[in-house]
Amino acid sequence: MTVVSAFMHPGIQVFMVLWFAFAVGLYALILLGLALIGPFVAGSADRLWMLFFPLLVILGGPAIVATGRYLARNERALLVELLVRTVKADVVDVSE
Repeated sequence: MTVVSAFMHPGIQVFMVLWFAFAVGLYALILLGLALIGPFVAGSADRLWMLFFPLLVILGGPAIVATGRYLARNERALLVELLVRTVKADVVDVSE
């Protein structure tokens, strides 16, 4: 009996870690810049929009993953059927 499992590719996991590290680092730099330099620069209140860019990047990662999972929600049955046809195997339910 062959059991097939699906998981997130390690390369994608590394990319996501780098994505969030970049977003958190950028957010920290913007906060630090606004805290240290902001009070001394005229019109620094107009730069508060910069706080939203890293938040969009941080929220974009989970949004992409959620969209991918939503689009692939019915793929399990299709993939199992493809494997059964390809290798002419029997379907065994291992979800306990």
